[in-house]
Amino acid sequence: DDVASSERFFKIFPQLGMYDEGIEKFTTYVCQKLSTRSQKELRQSMDLAKAEKRTRVAFADTFTGLLENILRVIETNQPILESYYGYGHLLKMVKILQVECDVETRNLVLEFNKQRQIQRKVSKINDYMKSQTGGASMALGHLREASGSMDKLQSKDLDALIAEITIMHSRAELFIKFIRRRVTNDIEKCFNEERMTEEEKKAQLELLEMTIKKSKLSTQMQELLSTYLLFERYFMEESVIKAIGLDNYETGQLCSSMIDDIFFIVRKCIRRSIGTQSVDGVCAVINNGAACLEQELINALRTPLKSGYPSGYIDLAQAYNAFHSVASSIQQGKIQTSDIDVARTKFLVTLNNADKATEYIETLHTNMSEEIKLSFPTINVHKKEM
Repeated sequence: DDVASSERFFKIFPQLGMYDEGIEKFTTYVCQKLSTRSQKELRQSMDLAKAEKRTRVAFADTFTGLLENILRVIETNQPILESYYGYGHLLKMVKILQVECDVETRNLVLEFNKQRQIQRKVSKINDYMKSQTGGASMALGHLREASGSMDKLQSKDLDALIAEITIMHSRAELFIKFIRRRVTNDIEKCFNEERMTEEEKKAQLELLEMTIKKSKLSTQMQELLSTYLLFERYFMEESVIKAIGLDNYETGQLCSSMIDDIFFIVRKCIRRSIGTQSVDGVCAVINNGAACLEQELINALRTPLKSGYPSGYIDLAQAYNAFHSVASSIQQGKIQTSDIDVARTKFLVTLNNADKATEYIETLHTNMSEEIKLSFPTINVHKKEM
């Protein structure tokens, strides 16, 4: 029925010579229907999410539906528009639809911030950071003290929220890519039919980019990305600090638990940043991960190694032999460990941790580089260097 109505509408206005007026009137009418539908879906978002057990991604689902509704209008009506108006008119429709998209995006993000208490969480993180650095700029965890009475957020409480923001941002990026591709192809076809000059084509493409960049959707997504980066950094740093604090060595193992835990956290955060579909976001999280490893991990490894092997051994080969001998004896229950044995074991385990960390860094670099290439196949040279 919608297709038939669209076809009747677009058939009338070209006959009257009202090309621009026809597109404007039709798209404005469609926007009214979209507005009513979006408001209804936003009101029902939490109820639907509870019914489908998707409460944690309720707003991401609603946002996805909002964008899909707009894209469906374009997909349905573009062939009809081309049939009766020809190529080169899609941008006029998109500009009007984008205004409606901006309004609905703003309403959704406001409700999201309210329901998820975004500003409260941001304030708590910022206040906690300031309390640990004496008002200085945000420092990494190795400069922080135990929180004590400070009411700080637990990193695990942010995990689901970060995932929801990631989905929302990726949907917006895909929406923008779709719009850019469809309108660009429409302009190219109009130019190829010689119904548009080179200067007009350039002006239309510039107008498209301006429409996208100056849209409220882009602004809202930049703000959302900023929130995501703050949450992701806090999650990464606090989780790494916790992994170091809960470091555990099992007898007979060459390394302790923190190496696997730390690199699992860093890898998880970088992979999640790739999901945002934002190159800037990925670069920021990679930089945070590098800083976290450079300061948190190295700081945890430096202290035991700085004091040296506590036995007078000069040859590390002898130290390793002593370590394996002690470890074997402990497993068999033949001897009791002394303080000096514990210190020796800690030194050698830390040495192994450092060696394993070096291997993990190389593996992390290789794997993440491949995943980024697959996720951003059209990335330009400048952004690759970033």
